[in-house]
Amino acid sequence: MFDRITSFVRQQLMLCIALAAAAVTTTIAGTGPSEVAQSIDYRVLALLLCLMTSVAGLVGCGVLDRMARQLLGRARSTRTLRLALVLLPFFCSMLVTNDVALLIFVPFAITSLRMAGRQDELAHLAACQAVSANLGSMVTPIGNPQNLFLYLRFGIDPIEIFLAIAPYALLSLVLLVTLCVARRSQAVEKYVAPSGATGTEPKPSSAEGNGSRRCLLPMYLALFSLSILTALRAVPWQLTLPMVLLAVLALDRHALSKVDWALLGTFACFFVFSHNMARIEAVTLVLGSAMGTAPFLTSLGASQVISNVPAAMLLSGFVQSWRPLLLGVDLGGLGTPVASLASLIAFRIYRMSPHSSARRFMLPFAALNVALLACLCLLYLAIG
Repeated sequence: MFDRITSFVRQQLMLCIALAAAAVTTTIAGTGPSEVAQSIDYRVLALLLCLMTSVAGLVGCGVLDRMARQLLGRARSTRTLRLALVLLPFFCSMLVTNDVALLIFVPFAITSLRMAGRQDELAHLAACQAVSANLGSMVTPIGNPQNLFLYLRFGIDPIEIFLAIAPYALLSLVLLVTLCVARRSQAVEKYVAPSGATGTEPKPSSAEGNGSRRCLLPMYLALFSLSILTALRAVPWQLTLPMVLLAVLALDRHALSKVDWALLGTFACFFVFSHNMARIEAVTLVLGSAMGTAPFLTSLGASQVISNVPAAMLLSGFVQSWRPLLLGVDLGGLGTPVASLASLIAFRIYRMSPHSSARRFMLPFAALNVALLACLCLLYLAIG
């Protein structure tokens, strides 16, 4: 029994930490069960569940394989491939949010590198994708949850957000391209389909042959499109969630086994933790004073501990000007693994790939975050 508990904690360390933080702060703040339930952003959880399910279905239908073959047909070197896989989430996150971009492009990178025979690049590339999505998403109001929250909370003009973030996004783009180009380039192997399974695609159940998988493709494309529209707030999540679940339960229950339920639990615990922190009087007094004297540094520092989305929600009540808070939580997405919850998505998806290693991901992830955060903070000191 003890061995099982130890194994679970090792495998789901982030979930255990988030659960402990939520439980401790709930006790300190004296938060009741109904208030705990109300503190969770169910829209975010529902959207993540819909996207995870539809992406898992598309992977099972071979969509990422076909996209990867197209990319590999045009990539002449690992440098070209690396640039494409890092810049795609940078630009796409501006429109579909950083977490959605990572849900799409980390599995795509896993498939592409496997086909290219470059699985050794995966850990570094997944870390770059996590950083890339967090940086690209800063530019628009819908690029990430904290931008959307502050955009609605302060009634900011979208052009003002773009102008405030543009210098940092431009520098980030230059640095990402430089990092990709600076790494050693090698020829990309021409992909030859093996006679058996590739080893990464989900295995269909006995009732699912290749033909039935192809028949499911239109359904998953429709569900994915519906999820994207929901992310853009064009469709209410209360409609999308039951549609996705009913369709998958009726036609392809196997896809639900590919959903990262632990990640959803981690998000829920962070929402509870953030709400509880805002109820603790000593915390609010300290934060109010800190935001009055150094709003940028306070929001950046808070993001390192409780992540930038809860930090934006927690600190928005202590400022009159949105600009330093926006810059603090956006740049604060760099740094620790919990600074941006989207980074957890990249890490979790990477860890589901064969022969993955937490150490091989975290070392380049930490180096990239520290270096890029330092450069962007220097830019902030230079231009304010």
